[in-house]
Amino acid sequence: MGAVMQDRIARYVALIERSDTLDIIGQRVAEGESLIELCKSWDVPHGRVLTWLMADLARYQVYLRALEVHAHTLVGETVGLADAADPTAVGKASLQVNTRFRVAKHHAPALYAEKVEVKHSGTVTFTHALQAIAQRKLAAKREPEAIDVTPQVVRPEREVL
Repeated sequence: MGAVMQDRIARYVALIERSDTLDIIGQRVAEGESLIELCKSWDVPHGRVLTWLMADLARYQVYLRALEVHAHTLVGETVGLADAADPTAVGKASLQVNTRFRVAKHHAPALYAEKVEVKHSGTVTFTHALQAIAQRKLAAKREPEAIDVTPQVVRPEREVL
């Protein structure tokens, strides 16, 4: 391992040992900074920080909550983007709004993902299936028929001379 990587890992170890690291990550991610950008600013490996977050459910929940908070911010920005759009640049504003909603759907699906409603308009009957099951169970409970296993003596025929 090179000296540069060892230095980055040493910074990572020092970072995760600090008591306020999780709070800082939560705050900065909630304000819109990605974990990749955050790790670059600290010059620590992103994969290791994400693995550290995911290794503990409570820690990971803080990170997920920060992403959810940021999703609310993104959705809040969409109206302003749409209202401020120059009529000749509607495509750009539309892309910006759609991108913010896509991110919000991913990070806060309970609120922003499209809801799929399933309606059942027919009837479901289980009568036939239940009757078939009942008949099989009844047949299994019946006493088996007796099978005659008495050995039969076979006598050879006599030859006529």
